[in-house]
Amino acid sequence: MQEQMRKFEEFRQVKQVSEGLKAGELLAELKTLKELHSNTQEELKIKDKNIVSLKFELERAKQFQLKLTKKDDTIKNLKEDLSNAKENEAHAMDLLSNFKKRVHELEAEVENRRLSESKIFDSLASQTREFEQTKIELEESKVEISSLHEQNRRCCDGKIALEKELGCLRFELGLTKANLDKFQEREKFASSKAKALSDELFLLRNELKLATDAEEKSQKALDDLALVLKEVAAEASEAKEKLSASQLELEQVKDEAGQLKHMVRNTEARYEKLLDEAKKENETLLAEKEMGFITCIKKAEEEKASARHEAARLAESLKAAKKEIYKLRGILKQAINEAEAAIAAAGLAVDENIQLKDSLAEKEESIHLLTRENEQLRINEVAAHENIEELKQLLSSSLLKTEDKEQEENPQVEKTTKLNLSELNLQQQEEEFEAKIQDENHEKAEALKGSIFETNESSNSEPHTARSAVSDDRGTLKTEDLCNSSSFKTEDKEQEKEEHYEDPQVKKTSSLNLSELNLQQEQESLDAKIQDKNPEKADALKVSHHRRATTSALSDDGGTLKTEDSDSDRSPPSRRKKKALFRRVGDLIRRKSFHKRKSST
Repeated sequence: MQEQMRKFEEFRQVKQVSEGLKAGELLAELKTLKELHSNTQEELKIKDKNIVSLKFELERAKQFQLKLTKKDDTIKNLKEDLSNAKENEAHAMDLLSNFKKRVHELEAEVENRRLSESKIFDSLASQTREFEQTKIELEESKVEISSLHEQNRRCCDGKIALEKELGCLRFELGLTKANLDKFQEREKFASSKAKALSDELFLLRNELKLATDAEEKSQKALDDLALVLKEVAAEASEAKEKLSASQLELEQVKDEAGQLKHMVRNTEARYEKLLDEAKKENETLLAEKEMGFITCIKKAEEEKASARHEAARLAESLKAAKKEIYKLRGILKQAINEAEAAIAAAGLAVDENIQLKDSLAEKEESIHLLTRENEQLRINEVAAHENIEELKQLLSSSLLKTEDKEQEENPQVEKTTKLNLSELNLQQQEEEFEAKIQDENHEKAEALKGSIFETNESSNSEPHTARSAVSDDRGTLKTEDLCNSSSFKTEDKEQEKEEHYEDPQVKKTSSLNLSELNLQQEQESLDAKIQDKNPEKADALKVSHHRRATTSALSDDGGTLKTEDSDSDRSPPSRRKKKALFRRVGDLIRRKSFHKRKSST
């Protein structure tokens, strides 16, 4: 029943799995289900055969029970006969053991006699003493022989009784010959031992004859040995005492034999009780077996009915599975169509990927070209830096000369103004050049905008730090950045200026702004030197610098600057030119700082 339940559970699991599997797997599972159905039918047939065989075995068990009752009766009789035979055999074995003991004693005495005879023949001097010993031994042997004769008679009587009992037992134990063959062999062995004992007695008789012959020969010396006979009589009395002791021992042995018989009877009673208990247990076991067979038959019939019911359910489930297979075939067709559509879409996607790869390759080539142009611009930047350094040297030398000349003569300031005008012309030319480049290469400037302004920010960080303050020891004013003191009037012009910085050539303009800032730093250093030499001139220069820093602002046109200090009109033309130059530098710094703010946001 459990096997069938397990099979049906497996079938249910297979059915649940078949709902989620494909049609091919369902077909394979249907085959397995058919095989299971065929196997269940075969098992039902086998169980029917087993039921028939169990019924046949029940009939045989009943017949066997009847035979057992008959055999139990015969076994009882046989056991009784066996118990009697065992008692007789035990008694015979006791007698045989006693005979063996006496035979061993006699053999020891015979050996002693042989030793004594050998000693007599060896030495004539010791014949008398040995003769006395032989006499004593002869008397003892006679007594023992008489006792042996009596025992032999008793044994013969016992044998006759045993033969009678054996005749009765042979008649009674005709049915149990197979089981009592061993006991018969033991009896044969005992008879063979009895024959051996009779042979030994015959030998002893021969020895006695020889001893009598020796007595006849030694009668002549008996007279001399009269005294010795008295001693022999004393020894005989001692032997009698020994015989009495041996008789007492025999009585004790008989008492022990009676006790043993009583114990045997008790064991027989226990054995009978155990037999009764075993019979009762056999009866209960047979009843339990019959009930078990009946329950097995009922269970087998119930399993057969349940198996038929489940077989019908299996047939219904097979029909349902076939219907599901048809449905799954339609689903498979739809899935195949969808897969074909997906394959076509995948082909289109592959084509698009190829096109994208081609476009990526073109973009990579353009990036390589831009990187090459960027490298060329960096080379140009290095050259511009070199030019700026040369200009710095020229400006430093020119400024030193102008300062020396200003100290000597004021009219020589015109030369410095000429240098400032030349710098302004250079700056205008650079702006025109930047505008041209912006018109030509606007797209390239956008691609390279980030890398150029990063370098400009790093290079322009130093001038702001140098321009931040003036020494407070000599009474100078602290200045902040020009971008904080100035404000823009128009935002449109600022955007146009920022577009100029987005050009790829902004590198050059930023380097020029750096040169101008460096010029301003050099001028401040010169002012410091002048202050050390001539404090009056240094105070005048400080006032002019303070005015430049505070009055600078953008005009409405975007190119001109307004001044708020009233003392600027009264200054000489050289100082005005210097102010214009510093204002221009401030504008450039503001543009740069504004561009940095915009890029950071």
